[in-house]
Amino acid sequence: MYYYLNRGDVDTFDAFNQTLFNQKHYDLREAEDYWAASWGSRRCYLADFSWTYPQASNNYICSQELFRYKGISLPRSQNSTRCPEIFDLSVKATIQGRTFDLTPLPEEDGGPPLHETAGFTEAQKYMVGEVSWEVNSLENRLRYMMFEDSDKLIVEGEITPTQDSVLVKEIFVELALPWYPLSREIYKIDDFTWDIRRSDEIYHTVGITVHNATGIDTVEKHGTSLRLYILKDREDRRYGSQQHWSYRFYLFPHLGYEVTDSSQITPLDSKRPRCYREYYKTLPGLRDHSEMGICPNRNLFVYDAALTPQDAAQKEVKIALYAAPGTYPIRFFFKDNQILGVRLDGAPLPEDSWHFAPDTDVLTVESDWQGIAILEVLLGEKSNSVGLDFGPEPLGLAFLQNCPNPFSFDTVISFRLPEQSEVELGIYNLSGQRVRTLVSGRLQEGCHSLRWEGKDSEGHLLASGVYLCRLKAGGRVKVQKMLLLR
Repeated sequence: MYYYLNRGDVDTFDAFNQTLFNQKHYDLREAEDYWAASWGSRRCYLADFSWTYPQASNNYICSQELFRYKGISLPRSQNSTRCPEIFDLSVKATIQGRTFDLTPLPEEDGGPPLHETAGFTEAQKYMVGEVSWEVNSLENRLRYMMFEDSDKLIVEGEITPTQDSVLVKEIFVELALPWYPLSREIYKIDDFTWDIRRSDEIYHTVGITVHNATGIDTVEKHGTSLRLYILKDREDRRYGSQQHWSYRFYLFPHLGYEVTDSSQITPLDSKRPRCYREYYKTLPGLRDHSEMGICPNRNLFVYDAALTPQDAAQKEVKIALYAAPGTYPIRFFFKDNQILGVRLDGAPLPEDSWHFAPDTDVLTVESDWQGIAILEVLLGEKSNSVGLDFGPEPLGLAFLQNCPNPFSFDTVISFRLPEQSEVELGIYNLSGQRVRTLVSGRLQEGCHSLRWEGKDSEGHLLASGVYLCRLKAGGRVKVQKMLLLR
């Protein structure tokens, strides 16, 4: 008997189950996608629990929504602001030796939230949740941008003095790690790419990578937190209401591995497949035969099953089920058996309506189900079984994207190689002239990313316009248009 004791979220419990079940005992399916962003508007009367921050939620980043299964919270954990799941995100300013939180929680006495306005914007392919505060004569706007087909989150904001003379020394976004012992470390990948990780009992590594920052002066590790400085001076300076600071950076969450190189960060419009598992449950009435099971199906209820031996090498399983009307497949698991035939209510089903995969021991039956039915499966012994390979399918040459596009300062160009290849990656103008060579040499297979700052081969800034990025690898060529706006 196994016991699992940890915070009750479905993802870690699912990972725990994976260590107990053989791969042949579950069916992999791609998870149903959901994505949302909003300003929240859900408040609790305790400061430890706040849903008044902008929300962002999809299969990879989970929101402040109460009862939403979460693996990563932004910016405050549901459990407590003192112990966020991954990190605590806040915007702060240092004035006259004191540091103020420009993203405060609601008042503890149950009063109105400290932010002045909150809004929600929905676009065609992304959603934006925004909240604004005014603290110490500084107006702070914080936004989360969530894309439909992406496992990234964009955080951006603006800070503006509300008076003509405001003293400010520092303004920074702080990502703080939780204090409890499972915390790990903050790793610097390059000047503007950092990976925040903590250990996890099941996944071993749970983290988030900060990258593609604009409007950020410097990034520094500060104890167990990461600070992205928007403004960093040696002393207080006066700023007027005409001053305006804006910033943007990307967050890339990951489970079960560590980001050690920027090439591991996929483009904005890509996402890793996220799957859920449907475990084969032992058929009712056959509890002594765990090698026979059925994959849970919301359209189906199995209320009885019986095994009738006919001879030493052949047996029959009779399954009593109630199926919702409709045509859909039902999956069964019969270990070390061979399927000789399938009958429904005594009538043999045509062979094109059922399929048995001997390598996975899975029988799939598709029929026009109309309520109560008796399914009979005739079994024979199988001499051997074939191993199951869940390895990834080979990927072809893919030019993924440059992001952002259009861009003003720099853009990250990403591509994928199916194998080790000689690669040429160059930037051309619309006249066909090469203005910059970014890569010329052999690269390993996998995903690669590099930054282009809109300069030619001599380091001069190029003018606004359309440029072509040409990738040649393995005898194939891909071309991507990019729009530079100065």
